[in-house]
Amino acid sequence: MASGCGEEEGTAEAVSWRLIGPASELSKKRCRLMYSPLGRDSDVGLFCVKGEFFAMDARCSHSGGPLCDGDIEEADGVLQVFCPWHDYDFDLRTGKSGTSLQQQVYEIPKAKQPQPQLLHPSDHRTASALIAVNSGRYRRDCLKRT
Repeated sequence: MASGCGEEEGTAEAVSWRLIGPASELSKKRCRLMYSPLGRDSDVGLFCVKGEFFAMDARCSHSGGPLCDGDIEEADGVLQVFCPWHDYDFDLRTGKSGTSLQQQVYEIPKAKQPQPQLLHPSDHRTASALIAVNSGRYRRDCLKRT
């Protein structure tokens, strides 16, 4: 399934999209690490909490701790992931922390099918699902910053 994601900052580059799996399968794990071809500092964590999906940079913006290994808690309607290294908290929806830190979050587009499936940009030259990159980061028009 290929489609152009739109424009990013005046460019009209198209990107290939690849289904990474049905929501019913992806929801079985609390967090999945989506690897970037740029290395571990560019990986994305795909979180599933109460049937809702969230995506944010997988490494804590404080010291690079693995957020997929962190605890997830809800307080006053706010879902937060806590870094397992130093207990920094990040709102799964906004990326904001109780500190001055900010974690990059991404919108997750859904396929227009009876059973929603999460989309993940891919490099069509390989068999693996990869994060599509543009200028060293994720294409903001594909995994939209929120």
